[in-house]
Amino acid sequence: MKCAYQESGVIPRFYLENVGDAAETARAMLAGEVCNVVMDVRGEGLLAIETIRREVPEMTVGACAIHTPEELRAAVKAGAQFVMLCEFSEAMISEAKELGVEVIVHCETLSEVIQARDLGADGAKIRLDPAKRVQEQLKPYRTYLSEPFLVPAEITDPAVIGELTASPVVASVETDWIRTMELRTVENTCRELHAAVLGFTFAHVGINCPDIEGTRAVSGRFTELFGFPATDNPRGNSFYSTSSIEVMKFMQLGTHGHLGIRTNNAARAAEWLEKKGVKLRHGTEKYVDGRLSNIYLEEEIGGFAVHLLQKR
Repeated sequence: MKCAYQESGVIPRFYLENVGDAAETARAMLAGEVCNVVMDVRGEGLLAIETIRREVPEMTVGACAIHTPEELRAAVKAGAQFVMLCEFSEAMISEAKELGVEVIVHCETLSEVIQARDLGADGAKIRLDPAKRVQEQLKPYRTYLSEPFLVPAEITDPAVIGELTASPVVASVETDWIRTMELRTVENTCRELHAAVLGFTFAHVGINCPDIEGTRAVSGRFTELFGFPATDNPRGNSFYSTSSIEVMKFMQLGTHGHLGIRTNNAARAAEWLEKKGVKLRHGTEKYVDGRLSNIYLEEEIGGFAVHLLQKR
């Protein structure tokens, strides 16, 4: 089951100079499509957690910089819905679970990540080396993790955030983008984070044809005019005239065809669209290694069916 802290795909650290700004800043974050935030328990952090939980219940609030059992209990008492432990502690993981709060634990090694998972933790906070390729650093974890569990920390590059959220072993990404600032700036910053997480890009267009003769005529015209070779799709249902133009051998979904929209995380994107009131065409789902890779929207845009496509 997905944890509440995973919903936005990103967990901004929230820095406040004035706890009175907590609720309005949280609302600005929600307007920017980010519904998770984590507060430092030091200073006025606990009061800010209480304020947000009371005045902005739609926001999922966590507590970080937790070193001791006393800080853990204080965070839960303030209303934190998830906690981030600064050090690996079997006892504190156990206590957090007993208190009914989601727990993310800082892990230094792969062994600690596996141990945290086996102890029932909800996530493992890790640090990546910015000088090394992201996927190479995640590769060892993919051998041992079968579902999202990692929370890479202190990531600020939107491209890296997108690459991380596309990984099947990354549950969310911690970033420190949000500080006390003008509310419109908070909202726009969160929109940038949201865009980085979902990473929507155009993948391809599929053109419907009634039969194979029509398919050959359309794909042949692309070849005549532009030199695009017609390559038979191994699945047998279309020709490709470049990787972004697909010519169907028979009528499929969409009056004229379909549009493929690639995303970093098809499951998260589908859930977000449904919350926005967009209906999905259930029954069109496809999965790869247990992960949603493809699903169509119910509506057409300009006579074209639209489907989400998981980035690889």
